[in-house]
Amino acid sequence: MIKNGDLPAMPVAYVAEYPASIGYEKRNEVEFGLTKREQFAMAAMQGILSCDNSEFPNVAAVGAVAHADALLEELERTK
Repeated sequence: MIKNGDLPAMPVAYVAEYPASIGYEKRNEVEFGLTKREQFAMAAMQGILSCDNSEFPNVAAVGAVAHADALLEELERTK
C-alpha cells in the first residue's frame, strides 16, 4: 500500500504532441515531481530558515523532515 506521503504533491497529466519527423504523434504524459512528504519538508525548512541563522544546516533539515512526518501522521489520524 502506498503511503499518503509518498504520493505526488502536484501531479500534472497532459497530452504531449511530438513532430511526426521523430516518429511520435500524441502521447499521454504524467509528471509527478515532489512527493507530499518532500513538499511538506520543503515548506517546513523554509519556515525554519526564515527565523534561524543556525550554523548547523543538518539540524534544520532533520527538523523539517520531522515536521513533515508529524503533519502526515496527523492527517492520517484525523481522516
